[in-house]
Amino acid sequence: MLIRPYRPSDLPALTRLFYDTVHTVNAAHYTPDQLAVWATGQVDEARWNASLLAHRTLVAQVDGVIAGFADMAENGYLDRLYVHRDFQRRGIAAALCDRLEEGCAAPLLTTHASITARPFFEKRGWRTVRPQTVVRQGVELTNFLMEKHRKDETVMNVIDLTHVISPEMPVYPGTEGPKLDPANTYEKDGFKETLLTMYSHTGTHMDAPAHLFADRSTLDVLPAAQFVGKAAVIDCTDVGEGGRITMEHVGRNPNAQQADFLLFRTGWGKFWGKPEYFGDYPCVTAEVVDFLIATNKKGIGLDTIGLDPIAAADLPLHRQLLTTDKTVIIENLNNLDKLPQNLFTFCALPLRYADADGSPIRAVALLEI
Repeated sequence: MLIRPYRPSDLPALTRLFYDTVHTVNAAHYTPDQLAVWATGQVDEARWNASLLAHRTLVAQVDGVIAGFADMAENGYLDRLYVHRDFQRRGIAAALCDRLEEGCAAPLLTTHASITARPFFEKRGWRTVRPQTVVRQGVELTNFLMEKHRKDETVMNVIDLTHVISPEMPVYPGTEGPKLDPANTYEKDGFKETLLTMYSHTGTHMDAPAHLFADRSTLDVLPAAQFVGKAAVIDCTDVGEGGRITMEHVGRNPNAQQADFLLFRTGWGKFWGKPEYFGDYPCVTAEVVDFLIATNKKGIGLDTIGLDPIAAADLPLHRQLLTTDKTVIIENLNNLDKLPQNLFTFCALPLRYADADGSPIRAVALLEI
């Protein structure tokens, strides 16, 4: 089999192949009336030729005979794909698609697939977006809008690392829980709106340097880039109650040095909503904080309610880290057990309110599939 670029001299053979294929191969799924309006036998050759030249068009030959052809636009739209009835099931359609997909730089490929062609595309990893009905000369034909992400495109799996804010959620001892009061209702106002009343360090949240130091940065003045970066998870589930997380734990993840954020998985999140959550949870040592500062980390994340032990009212670890005036502290993370050891993209975006000493956040991990 030879696959080569289209030449205008191929046009008569391609239009005949198009007509024959529609009226034979596609006859298994379409009525004679539908086939007649799909391929009428009357082709605007000038328009076809211009389209085939504008697209990347490939022709497949077997023993000198044109057996199939396909064309794809620069934007990734696969316009035509037809293989002659005498050359079905020989891998010609797959070979044409392979070449077109490999040569296209578009991140997303699309096509309008017939009922006949749909299984072929599904086997190649395309997915059906929706069925469509096309009307030609008063006759309805069904096809399917299908799409495929290129193999080299980064496709993300998003893991939510955030606890839900609710009136019953655990909050730091001495702090009032959040209130979610109905301000407007469907019945009275025709729409729903909720009045949120909560402390700035409620739930999964972020501490700014200004949390403890009046002359340090608030979250609203830090650049948005400070809240996004590559993260590495540090597994310290073996530490246990009252234990300390050391540099030995940090060293378990070879990506710790180059990560922007270190997320410490203690397993303490299993106590979320229980009195034990406010117990003697594991904490990092001052040496670990020194490492965060020395390696210029954007932030530290924890699945506990605090960086410091619950009994440490003077918050020495907070004070040690926040003197950087840019590193943020993220507490009460969730679902850290769903994250891999390799680096991934981490986003922890706070509300941008004036003089923000802290803020609830929506933290997510973006994992490449």
